[in-house]
Formats: sequence, C-alpha cells, structure tokens
Amino acid sequence: MAGWRLLALAVFAVLWGVRAALAQASYPCVNDAPDPYQRGASFSALPDGRAWGSTAGVAVAPDGTIWAYDRCGTNSCAGSSLDPIVAFSPDGKVLRHFGGGLFQMPHGLTVDDAGNVWVTDNAAKDGKGMQVIKFSPDGRVLMTLGKPGGGDAPDGFFQPNAVAIASNSDIFVSQGHTARGDKSLVLVFSPEGKFIRSFGGKGSGPAELDMPHTLAFDSKGRLLVGDRNHNRIALFEPDGSYLGEWKQLSRPSAVVVTKDQMIYVGDSES
Repeated sequence: MAGWRLLALAVFAVLWGVRAALAQASYPCVNDAPDPYQRGASFSALPDGRAWGSTAGVAVAPDGTIWAYDRCGTNSCAGSSLDPIVAFSPDGKVLRHFGGGLFQMPHGLTVDDAGNVWVTDNAAKDGKGMQVIKFSPDGRVLMTLGKPGGGDAPDGFFQPNAVAIASNSDIFVSQGHTARGDKSLVLVFSPEGKFIRSFGGKGSGPAELDMPHTLAFDSKGRLLVGDRNHNRIALFEPDGSYLGEWKQLSRPSAVVVTKDQMIYVGDSES
C-alpha cells in the first residue's frame, strides 16, 4: 500500500506542476512550427551606429519613404535622448530621425495620406508617456492626444498601441495591452483631436475586445481590429457597429491593407 501511496503522490505532484505551468501561461506557445523566413541581415544601420533594439512599428509613406522606430537600442526609451523614429529611403539610406526624449516605449506607427507620422507611447514613467503624437514628415509635433502619464478615457489613455485614420480624417486609437477590465477600447477623435466616441470594452462577446493591438481600414470603410487575446480580426463600422469576425488567426498583432485591397496579418502563434 505504501508503494501505491507514493505513486499516487508522485502523479499528483506531476499533475499539479502541469496545472501550475498552464496557469502561468496566458496562451500556448507554438513558435517552434516550421518557419520559411531567413534572418541575419538588417535592412539598414541606425544613424548613430547603435544596434537595433525592439522594433514593432514599420510603415511606408505615400512617397515611398519607409518609417520605423527603434526602442532606443533596447526595449525602452525611458530616460534616453536617442531618436527612436527614423525615415529610410527604399534602399535603406537614413533620411532623417527625431523624437528623442519624447517617448517611454513607442509602440504603434502609422503614416497617413499626407505623410504625417503617428506614434503611440505604450508605457508611463515619471508622469510621461501613454500618449499619441502626430509628427510632420520633417519631425515637427503637430498634435498630441492624451495627458502625459495616461489616465481614464477620454482625457487619457491606458496603453495606447495603434492608430488608424478614417477617410473623413477621424482618428481611431486602440488601447489596452494588458488585462484591465474595460480598458480594451477603440477611441475615436475628430481631425482636430476632439473626443467623439469609444467602443469595445473587455469581454468575450461579439463586439467586445481583449487587447486590441492593431487597426486598419479597408476600401469598404470597415475598421479591422486585431483583437489579439481573442485570436481574431474583429470588423466594425466607423460608428462602432459590429460586423463580424475572422477567426483563422492566433494573436494577430499587425494588419496592413494594400492599395489593391490585399489584407496582410502578422500574428505570433500560428
């Protein structure tokens, strides 16, 4: 009997360990799946010779300029004077750079039809960050949304992470990078920065969101939201009416709609 008791205790310990490990993981990792892409060559060197840090924002302007940000050589720009926003020619030549001292953690980067660059700041420290900043192509600050350090909508943001500009120039901002109640929202502002509405809210229902992580409009005027923790693209009318979902994805983190209306989705777990 003692042997059976020891065996039962051992099995219980193993099962408990598995349960604990699963409880710690918010999603299963399948990044060991086959990967056809080659690595080893950077697109371009940075202007001051530093190594590329975390880079999660890239966009192409109407004039062909390639915009990207680098999190100041690491995964944060807090306390750094380095310029995180860099413009490149199509062949990788550095054209200009700016934004030093303005960001804690740049997260989303969008270029509008006029060539202006929108960058979200996803973190807060020492009363700074958690804002959306609009730059002219030459680096002038044209608009700032949200109060420094973040706050409750509509005056502040909680972890803003993406921007999309509608055909009427309304500004759509997604927020909520961690699980925090009703913070997973899409907020809408007028072209002048006046708050209009918000929709979403954390939950598992059809029109609810859990970590909206990327935004894009298609030619029909539909807003495509990368609803990351629901493993789907959620589709909305600009007024927030829910249209449906695409579920053949896993943690979609980036969406791009090309001029010929091809939709490209980057996810991390498929």
